Amino acid sequence: MPASEAERLLKEMFEYARKSRELGAGDFGEIMAGFRKRLLDEDGGEGTFSKKFLRLIKEFQATDPRYQRRLELQ
Repeated sequence: MPASEAERLLKEMFEYARKSRELGAGDFGEIMAGFRKRLLDEDGGEGTFSKKFLRLIKEFQATDPRYQRRLELQ
């Protein structure tokens, strides 16, 4: 059974996050921005879930960046 588009994207995102952490990325926003760029470069966000997922990442990026710093302090 082929993986759904959502499952594929989530697996790709987690793999991207692991690799980014290994390279020293410490901020969730930075990782999501990189993944969003990669997703746009690869398939242009053509799938239904891809479009929704890209929109969610964009909305997250538009939020207060201090949110991530507060999480680190906890």
